[in-house]
Amino acid sequence: LFVVAGSQNQTEQQKKSDEILAKFRKLEIYNQLLPVLMTQDQVRALLPVLEKHRSDAEKLENAEYKWLQGMDKTYSDALGAAESKGALPDSKMMDQTVAASDDFVKRRKTLVALTVAELMKTMKEKLNDGQVRAAANAFDPRGLSLTKPADQLTEDEKLDAWIRVVLLDNH
Repeated sequence: LFVVAGSQNQTEQQKKSDEILAKFRKLEIYNQLLPVLMTQDQVRALLPVLEKHRSDAEKLENAEYKWLQGMDKTYSDALGAAESKGALPDSKMMDQTVAASDDFVKRRKTLVALTVAELMKTMKEKLNDGQVRAAANAFDPRGLSLTKPADQLTEDEKLDAWIRVVLLDNH
């Protein structure tokens, strides 16, 4: 691996680019959130679900980090042996890592699916039909990989996507 001269400058540029893109992402969210015209009480009804999701997501991230910390020495040793001796990494370690990664992905997807279901239920209870329709119709599928064309999605499928992209910022 090579260190490129000026890579620190690229890092600063990337950081600034990320900040600018974050502003655009917020504009995208406002573009889809504001037409729903939720009252403060309606927003407050959604907050506990969102807060629980963030807390659970943080716990999952911490578990992933702890697992990775536990693998750090193993990876460093295997990398050192590969670089200095040309030794292939242990297949058991590689399989264990793939399995753990798959498990964490599955747990993240499950968490998101459960949260989306709870948010959809809460929205249908607290928002009027027009607001729910507005959320589903505010959905902008650009940049998402969908299982079918956007014009064939049901209102619930659009609302599911809207919740993921707008409320959970999970795209």
